[in-house]
Amino acid sequence: MSSFSAHTRTTKKRTYRLGKRAEKQDETRRRIVEAAVDLHCTLGPARTTVSQIAERAGVQVHAEDIEQRIDALRREGYTLVVEGAGGVLAPLTWEKGVGCLFPEDGRKKAPDPFFTVLDLAQRCGLEAVVVGRAGLGTLNHLALTVAALRARAIPIRAVVLNGGSPWPPADPSEATNPDALARMLCGPRIIYVPHHDGVDAPGAPDIVDATVPYLRSLQP
Repeated sequence: MSSFSAHTRTTKKRTYRLGKRAEKQDETRRRIVEAAVDLHCTLGPARTTVSQIAERAGVQVHAEDIEQRIDALRREGYTLVVEGAGGVLAPLTWEKGVGCLFPEDGRKKAPDPFFTVLDLAQRCGLEAVVVGRAGLGTLNHLALTVAALRARAIPIRAVVLNGGSPWPPADPSEATNPDALARMLCGPRIIYVPHHDGVDAPGAPDIVDATVPYLRSLQP
């Protein structure tokens, strides 16, 4: 016959502190913020991409992390608006994407992969609202963007011509671009959004109140 003796040991719960890990995380956040501010000031927000910020900050962005974060927010009930900073073909990370878009014939080395806004939209089932300037030069830019989205079967909610003069505009390109795009794209709703002066300008309307009607027009 075997006998066993049980000993009960009471241990005091230890408080867990991140310590050096927390300091490292704070330092990483600081570098990211500084890189974003620097690039926004030098290039402008519209020309700054996530990959540029990551490279300037010395950090790596992983495609899976972005996708998992979007999935987690959706499960929590959030409705998401994901800004495609830089355009649909701008790289978010230099990994696990479609790679070189137009490889040269006879190229021996396999193209380096990169993960774009287009990849993100396709993998996460996002719809697109394409935004471009209202004036001269926008037709080609918007048509190419819509073509890229359609090639991946990504639904397009609307095409927005942003920042034009109050309607009807005196600029011939601003006046004719909405109809031209409607004929070229055959399908997406075309929305013309005029420029609104800053909230500090004398007599300027509240920028949110001025924009809400256009946002409502994006509803299905």
